[in-house]
Order: sequence, then structure tokens, then C-alpha cells
Amino acid sequence: MKNWVGVLVFILCAFASAGQARSEGFDPSLTASRVKLGKPLTIMTRNLYVGADLFQVLEAQRPEQIPLLVAQTFQSIVKNSIHMRVNGFVNEVKNVRPDVIGLQEVSLIRLQSPGDFLIGNPMSAEIVIYDYLYELLRALKESGLDYEVAGQVSNADIELPMFVGGDENGPKLDDVRLTDRDVILVRKGIKVSDVKAHNFHTNLKLPIGGVEVNFTRGFVGTNVKVQGITYTIINVHLEVGGKAPFTLIQAAQMQELVRALATEPLPTILIGDFNSAPTDPTSQPYHQALAAGFVDLWDRTHPFLPGFTCCQDADLENKTGKLNMRIDHLFVRNNLNGRLPFSIVGLAEVSLLGENPDDMVFGLWPSDHAGVAARINLPFVQQ
Repeated sequence: MKNWVGVLVFILCAFASAGQARSEGFDPSLTASRVKLGKPLTIMTRNLYVGADLFQVLEAQRPEQIPLLVAQTFQSIVKNSIHMRVNGFVNEVKNVRPDVIGLQEVSLIRLQSPGDFLIGNPMSAEIVIYDYLYELLRALKESGLDYEVAGQVSNADIELPMFVGGDENGPKLDDVRLTDRDVILVRKGIKVSDVKAHNFHTNLKLPIGGVEVNFTRGFVGTNVKVQGITYTIINVHLEVGGKAPFTLIQAAQMQELVRALATEPLPTILIGDFNSAPTDPTSQPYHQALAAGFVDLWDRTHPFLPGFTCCQDADLENKTGKLNMRIDHLFVRNNLNGRLPFSIVGLAEVSLLGENPDDMVFGLWPSDHAGVAARINLPFVQQ
């Protein structure tokens, strides 16, 4: 009886693969009786949203326009305070109870008053106004949810002058500094090893009112051991898409990530905000992931549902949902430690988070994105 169960599991898992089976790379010593379903692993991806459309600052045509546009952006961030919105994320974690959470746009916002940007910015802003990671961890702990930082990567670190008023002596300017981070959280007690933090070599550089700004992005990864099985977890936030040069940059970033994971033998879970949808051209990140052997968990479990994850209005006040793109993904590559030329997924349940008006807190959506969560049982080879 046990052998028949093993055969059935193996066949079902193979048919659940999104990879293309090939004769090369197959391990002939692999038998169905050695393939077992792993214990449940629950994963989640969430873009916390800085709280404003940062690209509105790009409207500056001259340097003197920057401080006013930065002030407008900062006021949007204050109005959409992470201190309020974090309650929505805590509710999601309570409901899902994930083992691993991948977070994007985990902002750190600092201030210098008065600012010194106009004299060469000799001192960086260091007064913390908002620390999104601190706010989330605090709120989780207060709700009895104990999570730890497994790894994080610091990406763009941008400081610009901000108009705060004026008098007979002229305008008054502070400096505001935004540091973007991607973070992996794990339930307390989960074993973590081999943490990686990497910034991409290809990044967006844009002039803002004559000042060149680097929008650095990256990924963070780690190995986690959950219920006796070790997985590689990668959390990423790629450049926005739409048109060139953005699409070219995000494709280059994804190619860099794919190369970095090419020889990874462990079951690999790739999560994050890819800014790329299934409807994109095949040269873009979503399809690059599939070509690298990854399975899209949403597509595997909900092939006829759109699963849109982006985007609500920038002010987060729209009363009905406006999600119309699926750009936040959970990908899995599990070729049984290199024994198969395709991925097998096993059992999976996938759901959206924060996509209904009932999820709004204090009249705001928790984020301009919806989150995605999955409970999976990845097959493994019994030694």
C-alpha cells in the first residue's frame, strides 16, 4: 500500500509541475517510493508601501522645484502613516500565521533640520521619523506574534532638500532621507543560515531637477529549516516596468538573480514584488522566472482567476478596490535537489491578502498592493 501511495504522490506532483520535462538531467535511481510530501510550510509576500508616489518628484524641471515636490511627497507619507497602516498587516499575519514573510518597501525615513543639502550635504540626515521595520515588529509583538529578522538588504538611499516654511530671511529647508530595504522575517525559533544581501549591478539612474539620483534595488536570501526540511528563500523587489528604460533594467536585474540561483540545489522559494505580470513580453521577469524552472503558485492553484495585486490609489483612500495587475508573486523551484529536469510542487493553497475593502484600517488600505500567501507541501526525496 505504501508503494502505491508513493507512486500516486509522485505522479500528482509531476503533473503539478510548470517546468518542461526533458530526458537529460533525470536521475534514473529516483523511485516513486522515495518521494514523500513534506510537512506544511506557509509563506507570505507583502509590499508595505512607503505611503506616497515617489515618482512625482521626477516632475521637477529645475533644482529649485525639488524642495516643494519633496515636501508634498513627505506630507503624503505622514498622512498615510505606517503607524496606522501596520494594524492591517498584523491582522493578515494573525490569519495566515506564516513561517516566512518577505517584505518590500520597508522604509527608513530620517530628517535633518536645518538641512545642509544645498552646501554639499556634508552630514547625512539621522533623526528617525519612521522606521517601518520597527513599527511592524512592535505591532506583531504586541499582538502576541513573535517574528525575527532573518535577513535584510538596504537598497536606494536618497536624501533631498524639503521646503518647511520661510520668513524675511528666505525659505527654510530640511533634508529628508529615504532608505529602502527588503526584509525576510521568520517565526521565532526557525533556524536560519547562509544569509545573503545583494544590490543589483544594473539600476535606474534619473536626473531630478538636474540632480542625478540612483534608485538602487536588490534581493535578500537565506536558508531556513522548517519541520526538518531546509529551503532557500529569496525576497526581491525589481525595478518598475511599463516602458524603456524601466523594462530593460528590470529584465537585467532578474537575469542577475536567475544567474545567482542557477546552481542552488535546495528547494527554492522566490517571493516579492517583481513589477512584472504574466501578460508581459517573454523577455520580462515573470517569464524569466518560468524559463529558469520556477512554478507560479497562484497560476498553479487558480489558473482561471486574475489574482490582481496592484494597485490602489496612491492616497489609499479609494473605497472600492482598483487592483488590475498581478505583479507580486510566489515562485517555487523544487527539482528534488537536482534529480529532476523540472519542478514538482505537491500540494498548495494560495490566497490574496488585503484586497477587500473590509481590510482597510482607519479609512486606508494597508498598502497600494495586495499581499500573497501560500501553504505548501513540497515533495522531497527520502534518503
